[in-house]
Amino acid sequence: GKKNQDQPLWVSEVATEILALAKVFGQPVDCEWAITKTGATEKFFAVVILQVRPITAIGGSSSNIIETEVEHVFHFWHGGIAPLWSRELAARSYLQYGFGGIPQPHLIKDAYLFVKAGSLDMKGYLSNTDHLQAKHVARDIAACDDGLRKILETAKAVAAQQREFYAIYSSIDATKLDNKELWCHFWDMCLHFLKNYQYYIFSESFLADPLTDELLGEATIDEGIILQPTKADLFQVAASSFRELFRQNADVTDRDILDHAKRFPFVAYNCFSESQVIENLRDAAHSLPPHTEGGEFHDQFENLLEKQEVVYSKRPDLRIPSKLVQDLSLSRMSIKNGWTGSHFYLIPVFEEIVSRTNVNLEDLNGYYLLGDIHDLLLSGKIVSNRDKLDREKGVLFRPPSITTTAVRLEAPKEVDLGFSSEGSPHLYVGANAQKLFSAMPQVKYTGLQGTVASPGTVTGRARIIGTNDGNKYKIDESQDILVCYMAQPQQYSMIQKCKGIVTEEGGILSHAAIVARELGITCVVGVQGAMATIKDGSTITVVAEGPNKGSILLVD
Repeated sequence: GKKNQDQPLWVSEVATEILALAKVFGQPVDCEWAITKTGATEKFFAVVILQVRPITAIGGSSSNIIETEVEHVFHFWHGGIAPLWSRELAARSYLQYGFGGIPQPHLIKDAYLFVKAGSLDMKGYLSNTDHLQAKHVARDIAACDDGLRKILETAKAVAAQQREFYAIYSSIDATKLDNKELWCHFWDMCLHFLKNYQYYIFSESFLADPLTDELLGEATIDEGIILQPTKADLFQVAASSFRELFRQNADVTDRDILDHAKRFPFVAYNCFSESQVIENLRDAAHSLPPHTEGGEFHDQFENLLEKQEVVYSKRPDLRIPSKLVQDLSLSRMSIKNGWTGSHFYLIPVFEEIVSRTNVNLEDLNGYYLLGDIHDLLLSGKIVSNRDKLDREKGVLFRPPSITTTAVRLEAPKEVDLGFSSEGSPHLYVGANAQKLFSAMPQVKYTGLQGTVASPGTVTGRARIIGTNDGNKYKIDESQDILVCYMAQPQQYSMIQKCKGIVTEEGGILSHAAIVARELGITCVVGVQGAMATIKDGSTITVVAEGPNKGSILLVD
């Protein structure tokens, strides 16, 4: 209806929050709320959700009412290793609206993000509520004219700024900065991380898979060939460039390798020194496949286009939505380069912090939160041994207990890096983190089951691959099946030679899925418990076709 000019501004914010919650539950909700003034001058306000529950009985027709609540359980989301400060950035991007002055397009409502400091081992679990919400968001995007296209255009514009940002950032000599300037320099990279990370979420399996289903329906399964991009993504371009580097040069220098990492910084993810970058990439180079003459991608994509045209001739309605899905797949790697690439360009920054503070590099990445790095540089405060021992037991990020909607978002001069302010995530450390994480209600799985990314059925020897394992095994293509959390760039040479792939995270647009379809390798993704259940060297069968497709069978 017509807007009432006397209506307080907070009324529309309350309505927006309640409608969003109704979408999460998939039905009308009974909600108790309040508003509170925020900011130093208390000129702004926030909506505070006190309690919410689904309405299970309404007078009249109840055909649209679901009478059972969403089960409050959590699915495995992702795992691997990451520096503690980097994990905090990701957690705040997922959970804290407007952190760093960046209004995220999608916010996670309920998740457990757990890290064991020191070892950097991390795991993330996502709630049923978020999975349901993602389906509603996917439906809304698919139903909106140019909804996904506009998201992709914005993400492309963000990715296009990466090269210039990295060039300017690396031109600044960290040794010439005072401590406050060094902190600001570090924080500039954090903001770059956040600007890119906010769009990565659209390619994550919990949102990308239902979005693909909404756009393509059953064709997602029946005509998987149309999911495959018809041009190389950044992952493939980097791999091709790396092969060419070693083909043209009999003696590839360390400087050559670092120049390659400078062009494609995502290849140095989780590398914290130049020597580690060089070592990892040289390891990967040892198992490069032989070079093939002619255009590396030309024939491959010509054949792919021909196969896709066969599908489109029967289903012309799939042409436009499938191209959008392909663009989403390509966007994933481009955006990822913007946040994983931060590790490479922060190497000289962290080296300078180490030289000034005598805190070693392992501790800086393994035990320090963002606020700790700030305090280390500006106040000389170090993380105590007692705190380090506590963090080794666990660091847990959980969503804020209240939902806030900022009226105006401005990057603050001094960003709030605490965990007690309104709208910030909850932080639990040590025994409390362990206790809460152990008590998390998980989805009960009766077996190893995932999503088919590339069809086929294969039996072979399981090879467990860690996040940073670039050339762990000499792969035997006649029998080896890779099992990992997710495919990483440094594992590409192993992937090319394996018989099958099983990943614990990821969806049909993940790197493992794309590469497997490209190479014709049987692949199942999103297999909960694969890394913990499957033993290295054991015999497994990957079933990616027929009535039991998506199953992983333990033969011995």
